[in-house]
Amino acid sequence: MKLTAREIAVFGMLGAVMYASKILMDVFPNIHLLGAFTMAFTVQYGRKALYPIYLYVALEILFYGIQLWNINYLYVWLLLFLGAYAMRRLKNPLWFALLQVELLYIIFLLFLKQSNFLEYICLVPLNTPFCHHYSYIQFDLTQ
Repeated sequence: MKLTAREIAVFGMLGAVMYASKILMDVFPNIHLLGAFTMAFTVQYGRKALYPIYLYVALEILFYGIQLWNINYLYVWLLLFLGAYAMRRLKNPLWFALLQVELLYIIFLLFLKQSNFLEYICLVPLNTPFCHHYSYIQFDLTQ
């Protein structure tokens, strides 16, 4: 994947926008645009979207140092990228938004709440996948 000078500049700006959005949204709990940016860049640029994604991760490591959550970023955003890359042909924005919510939630369960991941995948009926999402809202509002 050879990059032109224009692509290098665009990907640099996109990575900086990802980092700036994370910093600006830190004041609001549980709200971030990183998943939306990751999926939008994947739809638009395909495999080249890995450049701004990993530039964002590099900026996180540069400004905060190497921490456990930074190391997790190395593969968590890759999983979201791979899910979006596999589904990038979807044209309906509603389906793509639902896909983002489900992918982020499965990644959350897989890496942060391993005990509930198998319960979510195996025991939750297919017609009620969003019920599990809303059971955590009370905890988010009280924190």
